[in-house]
Amino acid sequence: MRRLIILALGLMLVACAGTRPSEPDRKLSASAPAAASDEDDPLFNAVAAEFALEQGDVAGAASYLVRAAELQADPALAERATQIAFLAGDPSLIRRALARWSVLAPDAIGPRHAQAVLALRAGDLPAAREAIERLLADPNAQGWVAAVQALAHGGEPALTLLAQLSSANRLPEDPTACVVFSQLAERLGDLGLALELAARARASHPQEAQTWLWEAELRRRRGDFEGAVGLLEEGIRSLSGDGGESLSLALAGMLAERGKFAEAERVLLAAGESLQVIRMRAAVAARAADPVQTGRLYEELRARPDLERTDEGRLLLGQLAELLRRSEEALQWYRSVSRESESWAEARRRSALLLATQGRVAEALKAMEEVETEEEALDRALFESEILQRAGRHDDALAVLERAATEFADEPRLLYSKGLLLERLDRVDEAIAVFRRLVELDPEDPSALNALGYTLADRTDRLDEAYQLIERALAARPDEPAFIDSMGWVLFRKGRAIEALPYLERAFALQPDAEVAAHLGEVLWVLGQQERAREVWQRGDAIDPEHRVLRATIRRFLGE
Repeated sequence: MRRLIILALGLMLVACAGTRPSEPDRKLSASAPAAASDEDDPLFNAVAAEFALEQGDVAGAASYLVRAAELQADPALAERATQIAFLAGDPSLIRRALARWSVLAPDAIGPRHAQAVLALRAGDLPAAREAIERLLADPNAQGWVAAVQALAHGGEPALTLLAQLSSANRLPEDPTACVVFSQLAERLGDLGLALELAARARASHPQEAQTWLWEAELRRRRGDFEGAVGLLEEGIRSLSGDGGESLSLALAGMLAERGKFAEAERVLLAAGESLQVIRMRAAVAARAADPVQTGRLYEELRARPDLERTDEGRLLLGQLAELLRRSEEALQWYRSVSRESESWAEARRRSALLLATQGRVAEALKAMEEVETEEEALDRALFESEILQRAGRHDDALAVLERAATEFADEPRLLYSKGLLLERLDRVDEAIAVFRRLVELDPEDPSALNALGYTLADRTDRLDEAYQLIERALAARPDEPAFIDSMGWVLFRKGRAIEALPYLERAFALQPDAEVAAHLGEVLWVLGQQERAREVWQRGDAIDPEHRVLRATIRRFLGE
């Protein structure tokens, strides 16, 4: 609609296109001078601003809008003028717009938020503190939320101000606010202040599960795993009901991340029998890759009619059956999920992937089509490619991704899928080029760094570069099993098998996986531990007997 209005007024405004964006008090060009009344007409200035925005002239738009706001008592127009002035980055225009907005909406949160942002950008801590404290004094949660938003992008001045407010006990007492300000401190780079605020929040609100959860998470991020576990255990003893359950779920997840699957199961057994607890038990069993444990859980849950009667329960039973390689049982469970259920789309997707694994591609694609209307174009392409890969039709899967790339050229998920598939097709140079592009798009993305590093380590002799990339990925996420495996593998490829062994053992303990089993078994074999190597390969074979890397490794060493 805005474009139509601008086109209709095009003749009147044509002279505006030639004005210089840098002039603060903008005049129409001499070739078509504006009437004096035009400069004092708020409608003229507002429309001229929109035209300037269409032309990409943000500075010009800000100048027009500020003038329009000064001529008209409209708080919304003053707010818009302030926003565009911030975009233009002109302090003089920002101050004029903000002054007008403050007059027209003296009790609104918006002007106070903008004042705080402006002061923080200028490094004016006294003015920033005054504006932030005015926001914190607002009786509604909107006030402290706006304060957090202002501080979040304030850099070092914001961190200094946050520490001052904390020392002066000027932060709100609301439990959610306490946690959010601690999260803000962590985001601004002060983990010590974040932990101090988190401990204070828990001490002030010991009946709020969120305070226990956040402090435990911070301890985990600091590398204090035992402290995080102990804190959650204390919280579980202190809280009951949903609060205690949420802490149990967090504790079980933390233990499973460290490969302590039996301990995680004990925590969950004591937590009750809610669907959330059952889901976590299934997730722990899947991560442990223990078919005996998974089988016991499946039989236990299948005997519960209350679970079988719910769509969520049937989806979960299907997933467990799939883990146990009981494909037809899994398909039956998935098909029994009602179309009206929130679980239906996921059940159809699981069905499609399972059918594709069985080579029933036409049925898989049909199942996918039933949920296509809920999928975005990129999601559909990624899903269709995965179906074709499951069926062994890798060239067709790549064609799907390449068609999608015409519309989503630099979409990270698409690039990642394409890189993995190219590597699988032994088009290694192309795969490396794709992963390099991922790193170019986000040089700090640990998944991209690991994908490129691992491919270089596994498929080339560029081991020094591979090591540096994997080292950066692991520094960002030190507990990620895939990254730990990559580090072990690049060390082995560099001839440092003894150093590689603890990395691979830890990766396999954290997440039993057929490919990690292949790597760990090979290192054990080279180090003279052939019996242990065979045991590891047997465990990997039980997890995924068709895994190509594991099969190739076993053939090389055992001839099987």
